Amino acid sequence: MTAVGKEILAVPYKGNAPVMNDLIAKQIDLSCDQTTNTTGPIASKLVKGYAITTKTRLASMPDLPAADEAGLKDLKSAPGTASMRQRERPTTSFRSWPKTLQEALRDPDLVKRFNDINTEPVPQDQATPEALRAQLISEVDRWAPIIRAAGQFAD
Repeated sequence: MTAVGKEILAVPYKGNAPVMNDLIAKQIDLSCDQTTNTTGPIASKLVKGYAITTKTRLASMPDLPAADEAGLKDLKSAPGTASMRQRERPTTSFRSWPKTLQEALRDPDLVKRFNDINTEPVPQDQATPEALRAQLISEVDRWAPIIRAAGQFAD
């Protein structure tokens, strides 16, 4: 059972492009993907966007409701990109990275580029290794029981 109250068969794909191709060709009924991948097909009306899984609408897609607005209560999943390093690498060589990242995220040109591809930079207080670690632990704790209950697994 899912957040929409329906049984859904998960179909594994090797990448986002084949998923979108099959969705456009009506070989599959639905997909949940990042707006950076779906904006073009939604804007050109090749597929219908139902909701965005963030707490609020994106400024760049104001007609696409947040999940709560679309009747999907508690369905929140904000995909993100994280910078990581190998565990074995010396910490000293990466000490300046959080500060460098925070500086970059304040750059108006970078923020505009993020907005242009329908994503938003992480808030400054979340652009730290500690905040990322806490978020990852929280996401694993949240999704692990749901994934197990659905009988899903990673190969």
